[in-house]
Amino acid sequence: MKREFLITIFFSFFIFLSNGVFSQTSISGIINSYTAVDSIFSTKDTILVTDASAFSANDTVMIYQVKGANPVIDTITNPYNFGSVRNTTELQMAGKYEIILVQEKIGNLIIFKAILNNEYDTDEFVQLIKIPSYKSARLEGELTCGSWDGTSGGILALMVSDTLFLDYDINVVGKGFLGGAPFESNGECSKADSAIYGSQYFSESATTVSAGFKGEGIARFNSLYRKGLGRWSNGGGGGNARFAGGGGGGNSGNGGYGGEEDTLTCVTTPAFEDSPNYDGYWNALGGSDGFGLGKQNLVNDSTIFFGGGGGAGTYSGLKTASFGGNGGGIVIIIARIIQSANDKIIANGETVSPIVTASGGGGGAGGSIVFDIETVIGNLTVSTKGGDGGWVEIYGNSGPGGGGGGGPVLWNNTRPDNVTLISTGGKPGNSDDRAPELFPHKAKSGSAGTETINIKVPLTGFLFNSITSNQQVCMGDVPELITGTEPRGGNGTFTFQWQYKKNISDSWIDTSVTTRDLQPVSLTDTTYYQRIVTSGSIDDYGNVVEIIVHDYVEGNTIYMPMDSVICVGNSVGEFLGTRVMLGGDPVSYQYIWEYSHDYTNWTQGTGGEDTVYAHGEIMDTTYIRRRVISGGCKDTASLYNPIIGLPKILNVIIPDQETCYGDSVLELSSDVLANGLGPGSYTFQWLKSVDELNWTDTIGAIDSILQPPPLFDTIYYKRIVYSDDCIDTSSAVTIEVLPLIQNNIIENNPPVFTCYNTNPEILIGSSPQGGRGAGTYIYQWQDSIANGEWTDITTDADGPDYSPGALIDTTFYRRNIISGACKDSSAFIKIGLWDLPEGAILGIVDSICTNTDHVINFLLQDTGEFPLNLYYSDGINSNNVALNVANPGALPYTVTPVTSDSVQVYIYTIDSILDSHGCRAVIKEGHDTIRVYGKPTIDAGFDDENCELTIQLNADLDFGTGSWTDTYASITDEQIHSPNATVNVDTAGIFKYYWDVDNVKCFTRDSVEIALYEKPFDQRVFHTDTITRAITVNPADNSILTLRQVSDIELKGTYKDSSDFEVITTWSIEEGSADPYGAFINDSVITFTNLDDELGNRVLVLWKVEKRECPDTTLMTSIKLDEIFEPNGFTPNGDGVNDYLIFNGIEKFPNNELIIYNRWGAEVFSQPNYSNENGWNGKNNSGNDLPEDTYFYVFTVDNDPGETRKGFIVLKRF
Repeated sequence: MKREFLITIFFSFFIFLSNGVFSQTSISGIINSYTAVDSIFSTKDTILVTDASAFSANDTVMIYQVKGANPVIDTITNPYNFGSVRNTTELQMAGKYEIILVQEKIGNLIIFKAILNNEYDTDEFVQLIKIPSYKSARLEGELTCGSWDGTSGGILALMVSDTLFLDYDINVVGKGFLGGAPFESNGECSKADSAIYGSQYFSESATTVSAGFKGEGIARFNSLYRKGLGRWSNGGGGGNARFAGGGGGGNSGNGGYGGEEDTLTCVTTPAFEDSPNYDGYWNALGGSDGFGLGKQNLVNDSTIFFGGGGGAGTYSGLKTASFGGNGGGIVIIIARIIQSANDKIIANGETVSPIVTASGGGGGAGGSIVFDIETVIGNLTVSTKGGDGGWVEIYGNSGPGGGGGGGPVLWNNTRPDNVTLISTGGKPGNSDDRAPELFPHKAKSGSAGTETINIKVPLTGFLFNSITSNQQVCMGDVPELITGTEPRGGNGTFTFQWQYKKNISDSWIDTSVTTRDLQPVSLTDTTYYQRIVTSGSIDDYGNVVEIIVHDYVEGNTIYMPMDSVICVGNSVGEFLGTRVMLGGDPVSYQYIWEYSHDYTNWTQGTGGEDTVYAHGEIMDTTYIRRRVISGGCKDTASLYNPIIGLPKILNVIIPDQETCYGDSVLELSSDVLANGLGPGSYTFQWLKSVDELNWTDTIGAIDSILQPPPLFDTIYYKRIVYSDDCIDTSSAVTIEVLPLIQNNIIENNPPVFTCYNTNPEILIGSSPQGGRGAGTYIYQWQDSIANGEWTDITTDADGPDYSPGALIDTTFYRRNIISGACKDSSAFIKIGLWDLPEGAILGIVDSICTNTDHVINFLLQDTGEFPLNLYYSDGINSNNVALNVANPGALPYTVTPVTSDSVQVYIYTIDSILDSHGCRAVIKEGHDTIRVYGKPTIDAGFDDENCELTIQLNADLDFGTGSWTDTYASITDEQIHSPNATVNVDTAGIFKYYWDVDNVKCFTRDSVEIALYEKPFDQRVFHTDTITRAITVNPADNSILTLRQVSDIELKGTYKDSSDFEVITTWSIEEGSADPYGAFINDSVITFTNLDDELGNRVLVLWKVEKRECPDTTLMTSIKLDEIFEPNGFTPNGDGVNDYLIFNGIEKFPNNELIIYNRWGAEVFSQPNYSNENGWNGKNNSGNDLPEDTYFYVFTVDNDPGETRKGFIVLKRF
């Protein structure tokens, strides 16, 4: 039973469509009607609306829930999610819609033909929209929708079974959710209470808090959350504190943040952006982004949204702030074809304006566009762009608005290639004082919208099923293809069945065709067709198409006018035709008159009525026919005998002429003469005029050619040619008479002279008169050599003046002038020649040293005008030298060339010879070539000395060949030319060497003195004991002297030297102290007193030997004062000198023992507690003298610690 009910209502729906809806309709403005839905019955097929006056039975309507989402209001867990709609649970029924048919209207009750598929919550703004349906629709102006007013509006929806022609745009910009309003506050900075101004929301009644209103979105209304920076679903957040910007609204793309507060006034704004609770998502108090519903996949076949409104900020006093932008509306188009010529379908969010001094509002989000179509013809732009945020005047003084997010575009198929999609997010507002550079003060752009394909518009209880309109055909013709729309609705799977019948009262007969379209066969009777579409449980019977079949058209006859030969350009008489009464559609006959010049290509005439046709002018041989069209039948009646069009006479005579006063002119003859009846049929008449207004016959001039006489005034002629009924008058020929050319004069003063082969002065011509006048003169200069024939000059000779080239012969010149038909030649002028001066150098080749005189021998010929100036150059210096020459003949001239190079070639040549006439020589022969050698710059080196009998010399030269003058035979032959030769001598001395350098013609000498010697050798230091005798100290070992209880010492130094060069010796105390203390130079013997070893048991004495550059020789003597002096010999011979073995310093060590051994190790003498007062005198323990020999001693000191000294003693008696 349910299936039968659906079949019935669908049949009724398409009967309604076939009764007038399917003709092409012009539409513009608002085509939808809206009302709020107050309640929905539990049966889900009946609703109560606020005002049903615009709705009727069989209407197609859309039910849409605008709001109802429950956004996140938790600000503790993750404050960034505040205001978000993250899933269908939070979304609730917001955005749900479907399209359904109206069964009946009773008061404000609307009863549907089916049960609603979706659940709706009428407490949250549900509205009903009437959707018009058209067979074909054409925009005759911009198409839009009613704005969302808080209860209804904001949606444009239409259904077109065939083609929607977009001659204008579809525009629902800013028709969606409303933008927030700015709040007038006290202008408080966030630092006044950073805890409060970090809040996501404030109550509508919080009038003391500086916070702007949020933009409108799909969320349920709640006054507690109306203000503050947090988003409210896809509505942008409001700006907190002092003039922060509003956030952009969102749709499928999220909006952008608003700009930060006034940082010029609020210089210590709390760092909200860096708060760890917000993880960098905060934007310094600007309104948050309207939530992007597309990123949660909440946009689908049956769920679409208005663009969210942008949030607003605050203002105070005389400051101004902008509202948030409204979101874009919704467009739903169900059609077979959209045809566009670069048109647009626009659902952009609103861009905020104007520029303000406080907070900028956030841009509105783009709306939604849904397409259920088969194809698009032509280029189409689809836009759901987010609106731009509001601008502010001064950067830093307030926050611009964030950009709105882009909206979604949904397609039933893949978007066609000829459709351009723009769904970008809106740009943030800018600071006007920094434009065009972008300074948004942390405001952000919105995100792009989304694009979805393969969607199905939710049609509830019916299918979108339509076929093309009725046809009329002639008997036996094949009708056009009956095309049907792609069905919509149902379960998405469709089957087709076509049926037909011959009479409207007959039963339907199924065809074998099960495709979407039907091609009827050739028909002889009127036939009806219908398409049945089945989808699931729904059978949809489409509209009925009637194809009417008519009989053939009969009785179409036309008649030719009396005169059928017409000159081209003349009009032909009227053509007559019968009125058709038989065949076709008897109530509608269309008569079309056509003409052709070739009986193949036909053009519709403009002067035709049903039975009369006035063709007008004949332009060529012409055929005429009439076509009759009625009810798909066509018939053509033709005249097979054409109207003969005689071609117009082509009467063209030779063009205008010019002549000079009193000259003859050319005869006036035919340039072109043709057409009409052709040669032999022409007669002629000539007319003349002096003003081109009043014409008179030229008596006796009846031929095709006219020869005018010589003329003295301008005159005009024209010719009339007759041929049958064709007449043609030629254009007037002007014979203009010009005045003679005068004042053609060469103004230079004759005679003119110039130098041989030199350009003479410019020939100046006067300004002529006559001819055609100024600006028309053509000049041609001519020359003649030796008064011969005149010849045109071919180069640069077409001006009023002429500059002759270099002349080598006497030449005559004149100027010819042409102006129009007039010519004139000037009187000639003669240019004579002066001889040129000549000079030469009697050239030589020579070589000299720099700065040496050289004589150049010039020779001047007796030509040219003396005195003259001769200029010569040397090939080296850039400036030439001028000589004044009074008389011809030889001219010797001295020069002194110089060079600092090794060699430089001077080439003396004559550059120019200028005589008193200003003529320059052409013949300047000869040259002197002088090789000038530079004087070497040399240095034999610095005087030097060396502590050896050899040294390397260090001479220098810049060029040339050097050699040493060596009188000592100290340089080898191989090195005699080397600047760094090595000198070797046998004996010390001072040697002088000469460094001689030769550069061909130049010689230079320098000298150097060298001192060579050897260092001193065999240096020694001697010590003299003032009590006993002298002891030699070994210099190589820096000898150690051990002295006991000796307060003074005498030291003597010696050395050997092989030369007489000065040697310096120096004594100095290096450690310890003594008198004198210091350095003593050139003393070979020195006595030190008051020796003191306080610095370390010794006194260090340094003897240094110095000789000029030789390395110093030093001998260090260490004098130990606290140790026992160990002797090495004594002479116990009774002479009172060194008779006893003395150990100096043993007085401090009385506990000791001395043992003496002979060379075989036998003890010969021993004594405990040995002292110098009772010393050993060379006797053995028995008191006998020991023989001379070397003995060994062991001297033991018993102290702490004990010490033993061992050594040898040489015992000598004599």
